[in-house]
Amino acid sequence: MKVKALKTLTHEGKIVAKGKVIDLAADSAEHLVKTGAAQKVGKNGKVTVLDLSKGMLDVAKQRAIALKLDDCMEFVIGDIDNLPFEDDFFDTVLSSYSACPLGDPTAGALELLRVVKQGGFLGMAHSVSPQGPFATMFGNIIESIAWHFPSISLGCRAVEILPGLLKKGVSLVFEKRIGPPYLPFQVFVVRKGTMK
Repeated sequence: MKVKALKTLTHEGKIVAKGKVIDLAADSAEHLVKTGAAQKVGKNGKVTVLDLSKGMLDVAKQRAIALKLDDCMEFVIGDIDNLPFEDDFFDTVLSSYSACPLGDPTAGALELLRVVKQGGFLGMAHSVSPQGPFATMFGNIIESIAWHFPSISLGCRAVEILPGLLKKGVSLVFEKRIGPPYLPFQVFVVRKGTMK
């Protein structure tokens, strides 16, 4: 689902990943390669791959070397709640499934927005609540069964992030729900203007 979410962000969301780009909670960066996001930065661009896990970043770096993308990628250990970058640093910030484990997902999203340059883009994908009583009931049944089997991953808990970002004066560029209606994911792109 992470690859589908990033494809939706980069293709349907019309994000052109040029300049300075960061992917947060990037795991092994497989999705960056599969979606073509790492290849789109161009000769003068740079993709920063951030994750809490050194092991995951080591795998991502080996993947980048094997695909001859290591010249345009850098690997940083870091925490989404406290990004080690200046304000207005990146042209594009991508985050898929990294907000749901945060104690305050909206505060986490605002930290991501902090490092987006004026006129830059923040693209996120995360679990949201189902719409409608039947989808909600079915989703609750599926989740209550699935959590008894740790090998089944349903993603993250549902969180509502977009309203908090919109209150800060960003412009909504793109929004779509993907996945089954009983376990939906929201994919959106916002453009940063002047913060209120």
